Parts: sequence; structure tokens; C-alpha cells
Amino acid sequence: SALNPLNININARYKGLDIRFIHDNYRVDNRDKYVSILPFIEQKNHINTIVDVKYDIPLVPGVLITPQLTHRIQYPWYGTKDTSDPVTNRTYRTTARLTAQYEPTNSFVITAGVQHFWEGIENISGGSFLYNGKSSFGFTNLALFAQGFLKTDIVNVTAGARFERHSRYAPVFVPRIALTKVLDRFHIKGLYSRAFRAPALLNINLNPDIRPEISTVIELETGYQLSETMILTANIFNIDIYDAIVYAAINNEEKYFNFDIVETRGFELEYRIRNTWGYVTLNYAFYLAGRNSANLYRVTENNNVLVGFAPHVINLQASFDITDRLSISPTVRFLSPRYGQIGVNAATTTARHKIYDAMVLLNCALLYDNILPGLSASLTAHDILGANYAFIQPYNSLHFPLPGPSREIVLQLSYRFTL
Repeated sequence: SALNPLNININARYKGLDIRFIHDNYRVDNRDKYVSILPFIEQKNHINTIVDVKYDIPLVPGVLITPQLTHRIQYPWYGTKDTSDPVTNRTYRTTARLTAQYEPTNSFVITAGVQHFWEGIENISGGSFLYNGKSSFGFTNLALFAQGFLKTDIVNVTAGARFERHSRYAPVFVPRIALTKVLDRFHIKGLYSRAFRAPALLNINLNPDIRPEISTVIELETGYQLSETMILTANIFNIDIYDAIVYAAINNEEKYFNFDIVETRGFELEYRIRNTWGYVTLNYAFYLAGRNSANLYRVTENNNVLVGFAPHVINLQASFDITDRLSISPTVRFLSPRYGQIGVNAATTTARHKIYDAMVLLNCALLYDNILPGLSASLTAHDILGANYAFIQPYNSLHFPLPGPSREIVLQLSYRFTL
């Protein structure tokens, strides 16, 4: 396997005008397919080119209008060497967006706008799609959105809504609201939101009956500032995805399905301290799988977890200033045991899983700023303990885990020009 990424990012600004050009090609040499192994090495190109133009127009004090136009062309998974499965698709999307912001006071802000995009896909080698038997197809989408922020003595309110009309699906309306309050050193936040996701072009091509998915998120956060330099926060959440769009590779062919519901719930704890010597952030996250009709995600041996995801995760990030120009930044990540599929039970045709051991990933970076005016250097060691992280397929597909990066040492030099 080999990675040969190319990225070009150019941004120009003049007063209210902002123009950006991005070209990215994430090239991968591999022999790994959905389930099987290729007898040769194939290069897959993920080409993405974007041009974005927007202009901020202040009309009167407190009113800002921003028109924006974005054009994107992509060649996803582009490759021709594998004659049994050549991918020569080109996708495009042109998005026109107009946003207006009104801020009469610091206590009240409202933003509203309209967005319309045209998207399509074509097979540049002349092949036909399952969706319509032709070499191209496309859709349009219209969205209206608005969001307001109101600050009061009782509670701060952020409320918004989005209306979408996809040319293939029925209109949908999704609201969201957040309530926040700060009382001395104590703060609390409540969030309720719904979101809409239309199937992507190739989702529809592989399953013309695929439906959009709707997700609902309920979240409650509270925190307490222990001192001027320390804060402790806690967060609980529940996420429901209805008509979840789920990917699977069956008999070495890709498919997409809708499942009634996938639910997860859990909590997070975080402690932060920041001082003149640096900072330390320590957090712990835990989740449980709730209602789950997607058998491709299910662990038959343990219904409380999903395939590939550790239910317990601990992260430690820190940075210590040794001098005003030299700092050291260690990071530690603990993952509890995870489940991955290793086969199928012949008697029941259900997935058989293996428990992969818990692991600790330790990285450390040494940064020296301004060795010479404008010149900085960093030396970073990844996976110092040699845990050899494995990428477990997050769904039941008969695919064994792929090896992750081994221990690495990276030296990086950067220079900032002053004109």
C-alpha cells in the first residue's frame, strides 16, 4: 500500500471579497477490495477541485448580505486497472447561496438565507448507471434556513429551522433549539436538533428505493469553573437515526440499505487546566448502543456495543512550555476492547466476532519556534509504545481489520515569509 497525496489551497481576500481554490488528489495504491484481495496493485484517485467565491455586502449598520457561489468537481475512486470493476465517474455540484444577517444589538442576532444546488454524475468512459440505464443523471435541492440568537437575563436562546426540497424526495422541515445559561462559575446547556440527509448520487444508483435519513439529537451539558485556570464539564447525549443509510459489501458488490433506527446514548467528562506553563485536557467518553435494527452494525455477542467502536475512550492532551520558544506536547489515547468480525456462524448465518485487546496510543511532539526569524521545527513520535492500531471494519462484511500505521518519527520544518 502507498499514499501519494497532493493538495493545493489558494485563498485571496480583498475587502469583502473572498475567493478560494482547492485541488486535492488523495492517491492510494492498494490491493484491498470490499471483501477480496486483488492479484495486482491498483491506484485509486480521489480528485476534488473546488472554486468558491463569496462577497460580504454591508447594507446599513447591523445588516450584512453575503452571496456565495461554489462549484465542485470530483472523480471519486477513479481507477481503470481493475477491469472487473473500473470506476470512471465524474460528479459535480454547483451551489448558489444567499445569506442575510441582522444584528440590531449585541443581545439579538438573526440569520436567514436560501440555498440551491445542482448536482450530477456522469461516467466519462460511456458506461451506464443502474439508476436510469444512461451514462449520467442528476438532481436539484432547494433549502430555506433561519437562525436567531436572543440573550436575556433568564436564559440565552438559539433557535433555528431548515426547510429542504430535494427534487427526488418529499419536502422536509427540521428544527433545532439550544438553551444556555451562566450562573457565576456554573453553566448549563440544553440542545435539541433534527437533521435531514438525502442519499448521495451513488447511494441512489445502487438502490433507487433508498430513502433519506432523519436524525434527532438531544444533549445536555453542564460545567463548573473550579478556578480561573480550571474547568470541569459533563455531557450526556442521545442520538436517534431513523431510516439510517447503511453501507454493505455483499459478494464483493457494494450496496446501500435503509434500516428503521440506529440509536446510541452516553456521556462525556472533561477536565481542563490552562496556565502560563501550558495546558492539560483530560476527557473520558462512554457510549451504549440502544435500539438498533441494522444487523450490519450489531455485535451478536454484546448488544450494548457496535462493531468496531470502543465503548470506553480516554484522551489526554497536554503541552508544556520548557522555554518561551521550546515546548513538549504529549498525547495519550486509551481504547477499551473492540469487536471485529472474523467470519459467519454457519448454523445461524450470524456474524462471528473477535474481541480485540484494549490499547494505549502514546504520541509526543517537540516544537522549537523561531529557531531563526520565521523558521520553526517540530519532531513528533507516533505510537511510541508500538500498540499497532488496527482499522476494524465498522460493519459486518467478512472483511478482516487492516493494519494501521506502525511507530513513526516525523521531522517538520516550516518557514513564514513576511512581505
